[in-house]
Amino acid sequence: MATAIGLLLGLAVGCGQYNMRPGPEALAAADQVHCVGRRMKALHKALPAGRRGRWRESSDQLAADLPGLLDAGDVVMIKGSLGARMARVVAGVKGLGEAEPVAAEPADEAN
Repeated sequence: MATAIGLLLGLAVGCGQYNMRPGPEALAAADQVHCVGRRMKALHKALPAGRRGRWRESSDQLAADLPGLLDAGDVVMIKGSLGARMARVVAGVKGLGEAEPVAAEPADEAN
C-alpha cells in the first residue's frame, strides 16, 4: 500500500509535533509514505528508509509523479486537510484510469 500524507491543518497548535506521529497502524500497512508540504518534511526524514517515499513541496508536484509511483492493483491511502490540497493527488490517482483485466488463458479442451 502506498500512502500520501499532506498537512493536517486541523491540528493547528502543535501541528508539527502531531504530524510527526501518524498512527503506527498506517505506517505498518504502508510500503511507501509520500509526504507533501514544508511542514511534512520532518516526518519524511523520520520515516524508516525502506518506507520513505517522495517528499514534494506541493500536491501538484506529487500528483505529477504518480504515473511512476503507482501500478495496477496498488492500494492508496491519501490523508490531509482541504488546505493541503490533497484532492489534487486524489484527482491524479483517478486520472490514471482503471486497470485492464488480464485476459484469461484458454482452458485446455481435453476430449
